[in-house]
Amino acid sequence: MDRPAPRSESIPPLGSDALSPSRESAQAADARRVSRTAAILQAMLIVVGAAGIAVWLVLGLSHLGDRYKIGHVQGHWMALAKYAHDGTLYPPLSDGVRFGGTRHMPLPILLNAAASGVTGEYLRSGKAVAMLLFTALLLLLFLALRQVHCPRSLGIALAGLLPSTNTGVLVGCSVGGDVLPAVFQVASLLTFTTAVQRGTVGWMIVSGMLAGVAAASKLTGVWAALAIVSWLTMRGDWRRIAWFLGASVATAVVAFGIVQWASEGRFLTTFSTLTFAGKDSPVGWMRAPSQLTFFGSGDALAVWMIAPFAILGMLVAWRSSALTVYHHALAWSLVLTLIVFTDIGAGLNQLLDPAVLVVVVVGIAASNASLGRLGATSLATALALTVMWAGTTGIRGFIPDLRDVDAAVRSGETLPKYTATPLAGTIAHGETLLTEDPGLPVLLGQTPVVLDAFMLRRLAQVQPRTIDGLISRIERGEFEYLALIMPLSDEDFWWHYYHFGPRIIAALRRTYVLVSQVDGYNVYRPRRR
Repeated sequence: MDRPAPRSESIPPLGSDALSPSRESAQAADARRVSRTAAILQAMLIVVGAAGIAVWLVLGLSHLGDRYKIGHVQGHWMALAKYAHDGTLYPPLSDGVRFGGTRHMPLPILLNAAASGVTGEYLRSGKAVAMLLFTALLLLLFLALRQVHCPRSLGIALAGLLPSTNTGVLVGCSVGGDVLPAVFQVASLLTFTTAVQRGTVGWMIVSGMLAGVAAASKLTGVWAALAIVSWLTMRGDWRRIAWFLGASVATAVVAFGIVQWASEGRFLTTFSTLTFAGKDSPVGWMRAPSQLTFFGSGDALAVWMIAPFAILGMLVAWRSSALTVYHHALAWSLVLTLIVFTDIGAGLNQLLDPAVLVVVVVGIAASNASLGRLGATSLATALALTVMWAGTTGIRGFIPDLRDVDAAVRSGETLPKYTATPLAGTIAHGETLLTEDPGLPVLLGQTPVVLDAFMLRRLAQVQPRTIDGLISRIERGEFEYLALIMPLSDEDFWWHYYHFGPRIIAALRRTYVLVSQVDGYNVYRPRRR
């Protein structure tokens, strides 16, 4: 009897794609491993991002009514708010008794002044404004990350890096004006991207208006506008450029015109006189890159640690002709930040803009096929681990501050170094005070004699006779107290390049003597005749 022929389908033909049971099992195991790894990475990213935001919230809310992260720069903002609240926007450079001078743009001043009208003071209200704006910035940052298709868990972790830096906590917990222009500019970029996607003119006009308001919020609040214009220029989209520039320029002109009128002409006078205070010839241009590196590695470390991925993402996007408006924005913000760091008076708050955009550019890099699947590739896993490492490193830096919060909670009292009423037991009501920290007299219920000691130094250079009257008052010992951050006996570098200037300091050294050190201030009284 003949045997039946074997079934051909039981033997896979040579070169068939059919998989053996063992190979199918191995691939399924690999898929399950990748899935488990991705789930673990996602959970850890969310925890690290949420922890960074939680640390900022704890610090901000715990110190809402004290001087945590408040120095003479924040005191300057408080004094500007007090002047505006009292009806004087941009006080005169000199009225014979007091000295003004600032390079801060009007909208943050007006916002802080409006908030002080609600609370009746200038510390808690300014901090509340900063926290609300920083909350808005984090939400917009997360929306931008999702708009560029960054994975949700990675987006939370990346957004959480910002409050894990000294720069983020400073601008998000103190009184200032750096967050408002960042909010407007990120909103402008989000709106612009929506306008391009939908092809609508209305959204383009809104984006331009937001960019114009940002320009009225900070001198360097123009990186969003520059990015949008340069991105459109590369595509030859002149129609959209016209709509955008028309809306942004018109908005800025109207805002500046109203401020110039409200300040009785002092706005332009102040800026034309003092805009270049702190410029020290070619030295500043040589110093700028090192300043960016110094502050970046020290005060924005969590973001600095992921910067290599931003650089990689920029290079890949450039090589593939896929640069987005956010890539353009990062490039422009770095240029502007370097320009700012040519000024000797620039500090760590200037890192906020590039830090925000580095985060978004890393999110764009993570959204492509090679980085978006967490756990599936070595590069994607490296990115996730680096973000977690950066966030953890940033959080660890705030452990001493969290211990201070714990100590204050246990004692039920504000720690002395953060007291909201410094020198209250030293200077009586009505006693005259000269200080380089304008926030000090504001907290004591006084109007500062000097709005900004750094600007006074510049004024003394360009208009020397303006300070003659102040020097005469000092030499007569008219000020009953002198409160300084740095002692008069300190080397001349601080006084020559930063505060007051040599003529005023020489008069103070002749007339005043150190009597005590209270609440972080060196307190002086006139010498006995």
